[in-house]
Amino acid sequence: MTTVRHSALNAADTAELERLVQRAARSRRNGLFPVMGSPGTDPDAVAELATDCAFDHVATLVFPRTINEVRDCLTTWGWVCAPAVPSVVVRGRLAARYALRLEDLDVWILHARKEGHPNLEVFCLPANRVVDIVAASERREGNERHLALLVRNPAPETLDRLAHLMVGRLGMVPDGGGYNPHEDRAAGGRSVLYFRHPLRGRLEVTCAGEFSDVLDRHLFL
Repeated sequence: MTTVRHSALNAADTAELERLVQRAARSRRNGLFPVMGSPGTDPDAVAELATDCAFDHVATLVFPRTINEVRDCLTTWGWVCAPAVPSVVVRGRLAARYALRLEDLDVWILHARKEGHPNLEVFCLPANRVVDIVAASERREGNERHLALLVRNPAPETLDRLAHLMVGRLGMVPDGGGYNPHEDRAAGGRSVLYFRHPLRGRLEVTCAGEFSDVLDRHLFL
């Protein structure tokens, strides 16, 4: 894929969005589950994961001057963006990681779709003097980049089973999670469980609804 920089968006964020779109294209061609089933993993666990979940989106974090810069850039590339919603989980993760106040971090989520592609999830943290320190580190480390699976029929026992499958059979490590009432508001908000693998990066298991007991158990796995 060849893209050009959108004039309003800074070069670093344009490059990050290009990487995100390219990752979505690779995932469309190859699928997530063949990657999860690479040598050394449990094929039955991968099959079970594929039965319960669908590949939903790829995600990253950027630091524009305004959210509209990101929206305009993605629109230029043919993506359709939904209205932005406030972030709860990633905002809290950043505040804890950098010992900052939540009120100093105005994080928003922009979802974008394009026919035949996985969705994009872009966390937008408009730049200010406090954010400059965060931006330098996050651009280098990519702590919030991830792939995401959507649980088809969420229930507490299903989420618990998937969490233990990820850790016990696929070699992943719990990496936080939470609940955002602003996403999928009509369905009761959105719950997310994050996992990390030393070779495959970060994976999110997400679903509609609030599952506070599952989240509590996940955070202490």
